[in-house]
Amino acid sequence: MPKRPRSGFMFYLDHVREDLTKHHNTTAIAQISKLASAEWRKLSAEQKQPYLLLADQDKHRYALEKTGFHGQEAFYSAEVPDHDSTPENGEDDDDDGDYEE
Repeated sequence: MPKRPRSGFMFYLDHVREDLTKHHNTTAIAQISKLASAEWRKLSAEQKQPYLLLADQDKHRYALEKTGFHGQEAFYSAEVPDHDSTPENGEDDDDDGDYEE
C-alpha cells in the first residue's frame, strides 16, 4: 500500500521542527507538535500556501501510487488458510503412509 499523503501542517512541522527544538530546548515530540500547532494557527493563508501546495502535490502522488497499486490488492486481501487445517506432522489425513505433494 502506498504511503498516505501528508497534510500541509506536517510539511510545516518538518520545516520548523529543528528551530523549535533549539529555541525551546526540548526534543519531546508532543511538546514540539503543540508549539508548531500554535504557530500554524497564527499563520495567514498566504503564509500557509507553500505547505498546502506541497500537501496537494503529495495527494496527487498518493493517487497515482494507489492507482498503480490497485491491481495488487487482491493478492494482499486473499484469505490465509487456517493453521489447524494442516496436520502438524506434515502427513496427509488418510493414514495410508504416503505424503501428498
